[in-house]
Amino acid sequence: MKIKFHAIALVQRSQFLYQPYFCEENIWHLCQTEELARFPRHAVFISNPGKTCAIWKQRAAPSSGQPVIWDYHVVLLVQKQGQWSVLDFDTALSFQTPLATYLEQSFPISTVLSSNYAPLFRVVGANDFIKHFASDRSHMQNSEGSWQMPPPPWPLCQNDTDGMNLMEFVAMSSPSDDQFIGNVMTLLSLQRKFGLSS
Repeated sequence: MKIKFHAIALVQRSQFLYQPYFCEENIWHLCQTEELARFPRHAVFISNPGKTCAIWKQRAAPSSGQPVIWDYHVVLLVQKQGQWSVLDFDTALSFQTPLATYLEQSFPISTVLSSNYAPLFRVVGANDFIKHFASDRSHMQNSEGSWQMPPPPWPLCQNDTDGMNLMEFVAMSSPSDDQFIGNVMTLLSLQRKFGLSS
């Protein structure tokens, strides 16, 4: 029996593993769900060199018209019938939103294009992300070892070879200089890659 993709739009976020402030682990697990395994999909890290990326329409925003300034954020891109959608646990938009709508609403070009808050995107194939990503969660501990936010109840996301590499995924060097997994893109180049701009 084939699972219909539109069912994903009807499920609640609570049906998937989720822990606030651990978006990278939420997406790592989401990449592996049976409902999505048959579709082209990419994990997308959103940040910039200063780790001050403004994202609108986030549930953590102080008000509906204000952005959250994240050091980084992670979402999932999924394609069905030639159309790309974003799955974002933390957006105030629908859990599954068409890519064009998500970008227009989350990154108003007039406000971020020439600022220190403009986004860059590291696009990583889901299978590569599943295979290579590893985090010991140390980035969420202070100098005394206390948690800044409660950690997820599930085991650490680890692999056999790479060790802790979360910040290598987050790092946004010049797209032409980057040698790590995936491709770093500007907002415009992301739109072009996924057929949203000529």
